[in-house]
Amino acid sequence: SIKIDVIKSIGKNVYEISVGDSRKDKLSIAIANVKLNHKNFEKLIKGKPDRSYERYKDVSILVNNAINEKVDMLIMPESFIPFEWLPTLARTCAKNSLAIVTGVEHILFNGKAFNLTAVILPYKEVEHRCASISFHLKTHYAPNEKSEISGYNLKEIEGKTYELYKWNGCYFPVYCCYELTSIKDRALFQSYADFLIAIEWNRDVNYYSNILESLSRDIHCYCIQVNSSDYGDSRITKPSKTEEKDIIRTKGGKNSTILVETIDISALRDFQIKSYELQKSNYRFKTTPP
Repeated sequence: SIKIDVIKSIGKNVYEISVGDSRKDKLSIAIANVKLNHKNFEKLIKGKPDRSYERYKDVSILVNNAINEKVDMLIMPESFIPFEWLPTLARTCAKNSLAIVTGVEHILFNGKAFNLTAVILPYKEVEHRCASISFHLKTHYAPNEKSEISGYNLKEIEGKTYELYKWNGCYFPVYCCYELTSIKDRALFQSYADFLIAIEWNRDVNYYSNILESLSRDIHCYCIQVNSSDYGDSRITKPSKTEEKDIIRTKGGKNSTILVETIDISALRDFQIKSYELQKSNYRFKTTPP
C-alpha cells in the first residue's frame, strides 16, 4: 500500500509517494484557523519548549472537529506540531481514516535547525488501519527565518527534494512557505497535481496571494493555503473566475477552529481532458494554460 519512486520526467530529486489503494473522486478538506505563537520558538531555543496542556488542547480541538465533520484531510500551518506529538497524531489518523498535513516545530540538533512538514496518510493493510508519516524538509528558508536561526548560533539545514503524494488516487505536492517564491520550484508539478498544499507562517500575505492565484491558473489545480490566523489569507481556491475562485478564505479569530469544504477532483479532470473549444463553453473552471 506504500510505494516510493523517482519521477524521472520531472527530475532526480522529485519523488512520488503512493499511499492507499482505494480511489476518491472528491475530498472533504478542513483548513485550520489557528494563531501561531513566536514565543514557542524562543522557548525551544532556550531548552524549555512549550508542551503545556493549553497547547495540546488547541491541537485536540482541531483534530476532534475534523473527525466530527468526517473530513478526509486536515491541513495545519507551518511550525505547528511538536515532533514528539506526531506518533499520537498518526494513531488518531489511522483509527479515524483522517489525513493530516502540518508543519512541525523546528527540530534542533547539534547546532542545526530543521524545518519539517509532516504528511500523515491513513490506509488499510488487509483489515488493519495504518498511517504512514512522510517528511518534507524545507528547501528554501526565508531571509528573516535564516537571520533568526543564525542569531541563536544555529545553522538551518535545507532539503534537496520535493514530493508528489498519491493518496487514494489523488495527486498533490506540499510546499512550505518561502519555497513558493521560487518560480522554478512551484512549476514542477504542472500536469501532475490535482491540488497543491502550501503551509505558511507568513506576514507578506499580498505577495503570496498573488502567487497562489497565479499558481492555481498556471498549474490548473485546486490550491490550499494555511497560514497563522493573525496574518490570514488561509484559503482553498480553484482555477475559476474571480467571483467564484475562493471556496474558503479567512483571517482572524482568537479561537482555534476549522473550516470545511469539498474539492471535486473528478470534475476538474473531466474538464481538463477537453479541448479548448469545449472548455470555453463550460464556465465551472478557467481554460487550461498552454
